[in-house]
Amino acid sequence: MLDKSVADAFKGRCCVVTGAASGIGLALSEALLQSGANVFLADMSEKNLAAAAEKFSSCGARVRTTVVDVSKEDQVRGLIETAAVKHGKLDYVFNNAGVGWGGEFVETPTDAWRRVIDIDLWSAIYGTLYAAQIMRRQGGGHIVNTASITGIVPFVYESLYSAAKHAVVGLSLTSRYELADSGVRVTVVCPGGVATPIFHMSEAEALKEVTGSITAADAAERILNGVARNDALIVFPDNVAAMWRSYWKSPEAWESGLLAWARGRKASGGLAWHPDEAFARANFPADYVETVYPTPSKSAA
Repeated sequence: MLDKSVADAFKGRCCVVTGAASGIGLALSEALLQSGANVFLADMSEKNLAAAAEKFSSCGARVRTTVVDVSKEDQVRGLIETAAVKHGKLDYVFNNAGVGWGGEFVETPTDAWRRVIDIDLWSAIYGTLYAAQIMRRQGGGHIVNTASITGIVPFVYESLYSAAKHAVVGLSLTSRYELADSGVRVTVVCPGGVATPIFHMSEAEALKEVTGSITAADAAERILNGVARNDALIVFPDNVAAMWRSYWKSPEAWESGLLAWARGRKASGGLAWHPDEAFARANFPADYVETVYPTPSKSAA
């Protein structure tokens, strides 16, 4: 549950959320509605949108659902412009829709590159562009783009997904400063392990199998707290935030560890293999390891 001061930032505001019918998008929509916002839920799945509409039926006219293919410029533009017209103002746009992809770079077909770039990158470009045009005219607003930890740290065997998300980070951080003087804010979100359908397992399984993972509801709370503060970059959970800080302090210190990670994934057949504590202690920098796997103090023992 959001603090009242944070919830008040969204109360009565017009919010557009893409990828809104599952995962982080659904959790964001729920948290915004609980805060009293008017939410336009957009998703490619008509079935999932119908389920979301039923879930939020008690919110009445504050909920609107629209089937949108975010890889299509005209559909994203229409979604954003319609929301602005119906509400009279566009306050927040959460460009959250995306798809995952993992695998060895040289084995990834070009059709997969086109699909992921269309959905993960072009959707953010369209959403940022058309939201910014409206928000600049009205004198303010906030655009929130969902990237990934893979957009700020090189996760091996995720070259396609990482390339798309690096681009979303670059788009977001540069436009943040270009648009600041017009009153338009831009934030980029870089999640790591969040128990969503992107892992192709249940929430309970993801929380158990993905190190340090959190629920989508927890992710939504962290995102909205950061948006209310106007953070430039929101990185979570704590273990991947520690990885990001350590990597950018000294990329060279991660060189041998990332190479060992790549070899581990290659030997196991790809994304099914994840570094555990023993691997981290043997291969990753000490500042990261001691943050994520702190050694018990002698006094505690």
